[in-house]
Formats: sequence, structure tokens, C-alpha cells
Amino acid sequence: MSYFIQLTGYDRAGTAHPLPQPVSFQLSRAVDSPADGLELTLPMPQDLPPLCRVEALLPGDILFTGEVDEEDRVSSPKGELLTLFARSDGALLLDNQALPQRFDSPRLQDVYQRYIAPYGFP
Repeated sequence: MSYFIQLTGYDRAGTAHPLPQPVSFQLSRAVDSPADGLELTLPMPQDLPPLCRVEALLPGDILFTGEVDEEDRVSSPKGELLTLFARSDGALLLDNQALPQRFDSPRLQDVYQRYIAPYGFP
């Protein structure tokens, strides 16, 4: 039994763009990582803007939803191809991981100096 994967890309404005069936599709999941990875290659749709998010669905099941990390557009003898590399929202935990710290009776100024000031707030 074969299924068609429903792919949708979202641009910066949040506009949905239906995508064609992929030439290749690789979904990576690991028990020790909060982020799933998706790599897919598909025929390049006409006038497709750069994508920020991608969603992959099977009938009745969400396979993947997440942010596009990298987008490659390549010309080949078979036509234009689009390759997307994306990670699920769990990647935010990996990319913005706060360093563990311990406070013993912290003053507000201590918390400010460690967590707020390094990000440029006066």
C-alpha cells in the first residue's frame, strides 16, 4: 500500500504553498535528541518564495513540522530541484540552550547581570 505525503511550505508571511511529491524524503528521529530532522528533495515549483517552515502529513498523521534551516535550489538535466533541510521545533532547545547556573539567595541585580545584561539590555 502506498501513500502520498502531503507537503506544505510556509513563507515568511505565513502563506502556505503546496509542494509536489518528493524525489527523496528522509525523516530522522533519535531518542536522545529533542529535534527531528527532515531532508527532502522535490521538483522546484514555479515562483516559490524562500520557505521558513515545512509540514509533512500522511492521511490522519503529522509526520513532521518544523523550521527550514537550509534551502538549496539546483538546476539539473532533469529540471530544477529544491532541497530542504529542516528541524522540528525541539531544535530551539538545542540552539538556545541556557547554561545551568546555581543561585543561593540571589539578589535581583545578580539575576539581571547573568541573564539579562549579556543580551544587550541596559
